[in-house]
Amino acid sequence: MITSHTNDNSRPDYVYRLITPDNWRAAQRTGDIKYETIDEADGFFHLSTRTQALQTANLFFAQEKALCALKIGVAQLGTRLRFEPVAERNSELFPHYYGVISTNWVDEVVDLKRARDHRFAWPATDRNRVAE
Repeated sequence: MITSHTNDNSRPDYVYRLITPDNWRAAQRTGDIKYETIDEADGFFHLSTRTQALQTANLFFAQEKALCALKIGVAQLGTRLRFEPVAERNSELFPHYYGVISTNWVDEVVDLKRARDHRFAWPATDRNRVAE
């Protein structure tokens, strides 16, 4: 059974930024994670909860050979993090961050793996983790 660990506001303790390994390496050099084209157009960083991350990866990063999920604590992001409905995803609330994301805020880098069906999946060691 998967349970959700949330903070006092019924929000997850962590959100994830999906990023290619090349862009992650570039971010480590500069200290800040850069906007992707979609972020620039919308004016915020698109993030996902753990339960949203794989669907997001497979919808928007299907052409990528490798992908990382950067685990970032919600407390680190503060009041610039907003959970907003996304019409294209059945008005599900997605985390959006309005500000700069420092690489120092990344608690963990998870390398998403390709499953037998070629879709992104959590590594075997992460699959049984409690939802965050």
